[in-house]
Amino acid sequence: QLEHMMYDLEYRWGQMVFLKGNELKIFKKICYDRDNQNMFGFEAINKTMSQGGVFHYSGHDKARVIDIDSSKDLERVSEVI
Repeated sequence: QLEHMMYDLEYRWGQMVFLKGNELKIFKKICYDRDNQNMFGFEAINKTMSQGGVFHYSGHDKARVIDIDSSKDLERVSEVI
């Protein structure tokens, strides 16, 4: 079970999440609140958990994730493939 999300941890978030039930309800409430308009996705997930939402993670031992934020990051993709 996921407890908290933050940067610079050993296991990285692939920026994908499947929401349903109570977690979806809480997450929508957080996202529709204009006070949270500058919140990052992982911050909204953390807030969802602090309000009772439960998240489970899955992964693969050999999976690798590279964040692509610029054209320079595309060069790093060849390291993964």
